[in-house]
Amino acid sequence: MAVREGPLTPANLLDSAPELGQIFDGTALRMADPQYVANTALGPIPEHFPELVKAFIHRGLACIAYSGFYNLLATIGMGQFGMATEAAIREYSLQHGLSLIDPNSKPYGFHNLINNLKRDSLLDDRQVDFWKSTVKLRNYLLHPEENVALDYSIIYINIAVITEELLILFPPPMEVACRTLENP
Repeated sequence: MAVREGPLTPANLLDSAPELGQIFDGTALRMADPQYVANTALGPIPEHFPELVKAFIHRGLACIAYSGFYNLLATIGMGQFGMATEAAIREYSLQHGLSLIDPNSKPYGFHNLINNLKRDSLLDDRQVDFWKSTVKLRNYLLHPEENVALDYSIIYINIAVITEELLILFPPPMEVACRTLENP
């Protein structure tokens, strides 16, 4: 597959993004190509996650899957994961009976929701630090002046860590967990 030279145009749309280069696949360095990026990015989304969280994750993974052709789509995709984290904190707050609206009838911001969950002992210190760091990452990635080309190893690690943290907030229903233990 050809590596794109110059700006993205209709004529070179299906050429590899020049930023791909080499990627560590867990065992060795290899040349990345758009198909490898797509195969690595696309995977199952836990069905029991809240619908809005799943929607943001799906959009994020789709952007990352296509980023082999245009690398900045990976940044946009990770921004969608940032949106998924905010949707998750909002849903988790609702599930625990916390208001999303402050006393002045304005929506609580992400930081305030995290602080309210901590206040009610629904998040521990480690979780508070993690979720607050996702706010910073989301804000960094969603601003167009920060058009950074993220390294794929960082992207895939972040996807795994965010998914693990989401599974803490939204563990699989008991019947799914039992099936998983019976048929690993």
